[in-house]
Amino acid sequence: MHVSVIIPTYNRRKLLEIVLPQILNQDFEGEYEVIVSDDGSIDETKDYIENLKSIYKNLKYIYSSERKGPAHARNLALNIAKGKLIIFIDSDIFVNRDFLKNHYEIQRENKFKVLVQGPVINTYNWEKPWEEKFKLRDISSAFFATGNASVSKETLLKTGFFDENFTFYGWEDLELGIRLKKLNIKLINSDKVRVWHLTIPPNLKNLSYLFEKERERARSAIYFYKKHPILEVKMMIQFGKVYEIGNFIQRIFGLINERNVERFWRWAEKRGYNTLSTIILSGVLNKIYLEELKRISS
Repeated sequence: MHVSVIIPTYNRRKLLEIVLPQILNQDFEGEYEVIVSDDGSIDETKDYIENLKSIYKNLKYIYSSERKGPAHARNLALNIAKGKLIIFIDSDIFVNRDFLKNHYEIQRENKFKVLVQGPVINTYNWEKPWEEKFKLRDISSAFFATGNASVSKETLLKTGFFDENFTFYGWEDLELGIRLKKLNIKLINSDKVRVWHLTIPPNLKNLSYLFEKERERARSAIYFYKKHPILEVKMMIQFGKVYEIGNFIQRIFGLINERNVERFWRWAEKRGYNTLSTIILSGVLNKIYLEELKRISS
C-alpha cells in the first residue's frame, strides 16, 4: 500500500459529502486507502459512510462509541493504516484531484524522510472552494498541522503517535511536531499540495460554546507546555504578558470585549468588512483563551 489518508471526524455529515468524493477520486496511480475515524458522531455520518463504502472499496471506517478527541481518533486509524506514507487531512478539507500524487512525488523525491505540508486556504465558499485565493490570515507558522501534512509511517513509529492526553480542543498535532523536530525531520512546504478549509461561519447566537472551546484550548496548551517547557512552545501557546498587551491593542485598547462583540461583529459584516469582522471575533476569543491560560497557570 502506497498511501493511507487519515481523516478524523465528529458530526460532519454535510462536510463529508463535499470532501470525501474528492479524496476518493484522485488522479493517483498508486494504491491508497482513506480511513475515516469517527469520534462518536451522533448525526447521520455513520449511515453515509457505510453507504459510500459499497462504492469505494478503499474507504475504511472506524466508529468509536465514546468521544475521546482527535488524537485518539487519529491513533485508531494509524493502528490499522497500511500505507508507507501517511497523509493527514481534516473532515472539512477540500483537495484537488492531484493532491495525493503531488504529496507522494515530493516524498518519493526525498526518500520519504521529510514532512510535507501545503497552504490551507480558509473559505466560506463550499460550492466552489477552489476560487478562494490565499490570504494573509491563511499564513501558518506551524511545523506540523494535520489539516494538510504527510509523513512516513516509519517516522511516526519512531516519534510515537499522537498523545491521547489531549482530550480537549487543540495542540495535539503541534506537540507531535515538536517530537518530529527532535528527529531533525526536514519540513518541505509546497504550493502543489494546497487545500481549502471549508469554514463554518461563526454562530454568534452560541457565543458561550465558542468561549468554552477557547477555555478548553487553554487547558490543552498548559499540558503542552508542561510536557515541553521550552521557549518555542511558550511562544506557540502565547504564554506571557506581551500577548495580553497585544490582544488588548487588537481589541482597540479593550473597547471590544465579550459583552459587545456581537454588535461590533454584525456592524462589520453588514458593511462587507469580512476581514475586520474576523479580527474582531478572533480578538475576543483570544482574550477568553489568554484569561483562562493565566488563571490555570497561576
